[in-house]
Amino acid sequence: MSPRKEQIGPADWWLRNGAWFIAITFLLLSGTFAFADDKSECLDGIKAIKAAVAKKPPKPVLDKLKRALDSAEQEEFEGDWDECVAAVRQAKLPKEKH
Repeated sequence: MSPRKEQIGPADWWLRNGAWFIAITFLLLSGTFAFADDKSECLDGIKAIKAAVAKKPPKPVLDKLKRALDSAEQEEFEGDWDECVAAVRQAKLPKEKH
């Protein structure tokens, strides 16, 4: 005869697996928040670059802004938010004062 497997109840499951469940949930949620931050920063950066382009800066600055804007908009289209943030940062816009 083969030995019978032990039946585990919900309380036993939490004792054995609860810490893993909580850790995995925390990691998944923290990634979601970072994703939302990158998306927000990307979209705000694209708006800021467009506003800077509208001010008609000198040609070298305008060219740099347009390259950064093109790259950021492409990454926005692809949904690659961290790459979009990197493209926005290439524009080196001054920080907003709050």
